[in-house]
Amino acid sequence: MKRFEFSLGRVLDLRRQQASVEQARLQALLGTVNQLIALKRSLIQQLDGARTSLKESASTGEDLRVFVEYDRHIRARCNRIDRDVQLVQRQVQEQQIKTRDADRQVKLLENLRDKKLSEWTRLHDKELEELAADSYMARLSAEQRRKAAEELVQLQSVLPT
Repeated sequence: MKRFEFSLGRVLDLRRQQASVEQARLQALLGTVNQLIALKRSLIQQLDGARTSLKESASTGEDLRVFVEYDRHIRARCNRIDRDVQLVQRQVQEQQIKTRDADRQVKLLENLRDKKLSEWTRLHDKELEELAADSYMARLSAEQRRKAAEELVQLQSVLPT
């Protein structure tokens, strides 16, 4: 019997590659979300540091005005980051759906391959059993013919010619 060959093997490989690409896209989007969140944390820490510095030192009216402008700028930037995070999180949700669909397609083909392999194995085992039975029967038949031939030779040697 020929070796097992899954006719959709190339399609399965392609689906695996597609699933890998979708997973990589998802990871990139999650990385973007994490970077944006880290940037916002950093900006807030910088603002807190500036506030602490302002409190601890003798401040002039100009220092307070500069701080208020800085505070306004940081808050506006944090708001833009929040909007960006929301946008990327929607993209993450969409990408999660694409990733699940790609994984589902891979799993479907893997299950089909496993089913075909199981069927092929069953048929292969059956063929081996039949071959073994045929071989056994051929040996048994040859042994019986050999014994019959020996008995015939013995009978011929005993009978007068």
